[in-house]
Amino acid sequence: MFIHGLGADASSWVFQLQALCQAGYRPIAVDLPGFGKTPHHGAYWTIRGVAYLIRKFLQECTDEKVIVIGHSLGGTIAQQMAIDYPEIVAGLVLVNTFSHLRPHHASEWIYLLRRGLITTFRGPAAQAELVARRVFPHSQQEWLREETVKRILAADPIVYRSAMMELVRFDSRKQLGALKMPVLVIRGDQDTTIRLEDQEDLIREIPQARNITIPGAGHAVMVDQPANVNQSLLEFLDTIPGWQHE
Repeated sequence: MFIHGLGADASSWVFQLQALCQAGYRPIAVDLPGFGKTPHHGAYWTIRGVAYLIRKFLQECTDEKVIVIGHSLGGTIAQQMAIDYPEIVAGLVLVNTFSHLRPHHASEWIYLLRRGLITTFRGPAAQAELVARRVFPHSQQEWLREETVKRILAADPIVYRSAMMELVRFDSRKQLGALKMPVLVIRGDQDTTIRLEDQEDLIREIPQARNITIPGAGHAVMVDQPANVNQSLLEFLDTIPGWQHE
């Protein structure tokens, strides 16, 4: 089960879906409510609420446990699923995400403030461009920036703002130590969106977590370095009883 990040959709995982299908697995990627092709119904959008919806979806699809893989915002939802519904999670993969997000430096406060001000005074398109340039800063990534802007602008704006607030409030530190399932943490060492220190906190808070740092990869590591991410996923799956591919 692949869960995408803020302002993205299921297509974020296209390289991983292809690799796992070729290896004989049956991967699923969802568009979160308010993103991609999934509308949002209801008054509130919360990380815990979305985790519950995904659990309900999985119950309709399979009676078996699943491996939950989440990127950034999707990583917080994946953690919530593992905390609230450990009986259905056989393994957990957390990609460039965190257990709690607190700006530590003035530059991070300025970035968050700029996002809010730009959205208010210049509109969503300018904010989307700011995010895209932070996630994909290199000149050869222009097409990725364009796709990122399109996906952010396609998202439900109310849901997008709600999800941003949920990220600021999210804190799983007290629950992570109780997780029993295998956990893999993947991060790019050039992530300019989530500080490596915050990701290191996540690793320390899960005693059994395996950590893979991919050199030269940014926040969207599954797009920056798909071959390395795919290899890491397949090797991790091979360590989980009943999930080895032939």
